[in-house]
Parts: sequence; C-alpha cells; structure tokens
Amino acid sequence: MNHTDTATARLLKPLLGLLLLLAALTPASAHKASDTYLRLELSAETIEQRTDIALRDLDRELVLDADDDGQLSWGEVRAQWPQIARLAQAGIVLQADGQPCQPGAAGAAQLDTHSDGRYAVLTRRWTCPAPVRELSVGYSLFAASDPTHRGILSLSRGTAVRTAVLVPGAAPQRFAAEGPAAGAGPGAEAGPGAPSSFFGFVAEGIHHILIGTDHVLFLLALLLPAVLLPALLPERRRPPAGGWALGRPDPLAASRLRHSLARTAPPRPAPAPYGGGAAATLPWR
Repeated sequence: MNHTDTATARLLKPLLGLLLLLAALTPASAHKASDTYLRLELSAETIEQRTDIALRDLDRELVLDADDDGQLSWGEVRAQWPQIARLAQAGIVLQADGQPCQPGAAGAAQLDTHSDGRYAVLTRRWTCPAPVRELSVGYSLFAASDPTHRGILSLSRGTAVRTAVLVPGAAPQRFAAEGPAAGAGPGAEAGPGAPSSFFGFVAEGIHHILIGTDHVLFLLALLLPAVLLPALLPERRRPPAGGWALGRPDPLAASRLRHSLARTAPPRPAPAPYGGGAAATLPWR
C-alpha cells in the first residue's frame, strides 16, 4: 500500500466509524407504509366498493383502544364501527361522467388479515345516474393526519383490471370505463399531483425510501463499503477492474421487490363477517 492509499485509509476509517455509530443510535423497526386498499368493480351504472383500512391507522384517528391497554379487542372495534364507516365514506367520492354517484348502505362489519396486521373491511354499493363511461375517484383518507398515507386502487370491469396510486387531497383521478383514455397512464387520466399507475408506484417507492432514516442508512451501509473498502484493502487483495463475479443475491434488489409486492398486492376476496367474541384480541400493530 503506497503513501496515497495509506492517507486515504486514515481518512475513511473515521467515516466508517461514524456510519456505524449512526446506525447504532437510530431506532430500527420493521414497518410498512400506511396504505389503504380500495377495490372498485364496475357493472353498468353500479359500482361495488371494498375498502381495507388498517386498524392501526383507524386507532390513530378514532382511538379504538378505549382502555389504552395496548390490546385491541373485537368488542372495541365493533363499538366504533359506525364512526369507521363514516370516516371511510367521507374519504372517497365517486363521480360518473361528471355526475355524482350515490352510496348505498354499508355492508356487514368484517375484518381481514394482511402481512402487517388486521384491517377493517368496508363494503358498499354505489349507484350512478347512467352506465359509467368515465369514472372520477376522489380520495382524502387521512389527508390531515398522515402525509405519507397512500391509497392503492384496483379498478376492474369484467376481466380488465387497472391499478393506481391515490394521494390524499390530490385532484381526483379519472378512468375510462372502456378502452384507454388520454392522460398519464393506460386508461387513466391523473389530475395535478396525482401519479399515474406505473410512474406513480415508482415515485412512491422512492418517496418511501427517502422519508425513512433507517432506509437511507440501509442504502449507505450497502453502497459505501463498495466504494470505501477497495481503498482500505492491500493492493494484492483489491478487486480487478471488471469487479469480482459473485453469485450472491442482491439484498438491495430483494428489499425493493419486498416493498413493491407489499404495496401492489391486490386485496383478497371478501372475508366472512368476523365471528370472534367481543373480548378476542386482534393483531393490529
């Protein structure tokens, strides 16, 4: 190792130590972004809606855990179900060809399990003035309390299914019921501030990484060694110009794939109404 390499190594070792210190001081917790899954099925002038909302998000808004014991029971959720239904209805507005669609009565109280806990499942049928040709979806759930929240929309008519990211408080997104519409994505026209389907998921993935300190430190922990370690290694152990050919899985690609699957996985079929006792505890955090 020559004099230049020795000086470089002396400068880089404190930097690596600082990175390790920051990683140790930063609280690490496995978490998932705040998402609500909205599924809409079009059929002539009617729209079948299913909305899956995380109980942890509802607890932040409505304080479901009434006794504040850290355990959420079915009785506590059921007691707040009318408020949950009102919150969900106020956060979603549907229009067909510029005319408002009318929501019908809410379905039975249901729960479903996702990868990160229990979700309240709300179903409702909307009736529009005429068969839907262009659907406008306005979304404002948790707009005031969680700027990172997103709605994941699955819109279907027959066998055709489209997806989109819904940003709370953004302009409504418009979807052609049949065939592609001019706009930001296939079959969708996004208003200002509303991402299109493909680029919306890419942008939201980047946004999700940047807002988490643990995400940034994870990327630094992966990338910095590749830049810094060659300067710290003796010359005979340095990688060749073309790099070492390793057959190991790429952890960064695996992490990105995990986040993408978590955000884009469609909701499962509607579950049966929850039949547990009022005192049964629910995994929700």
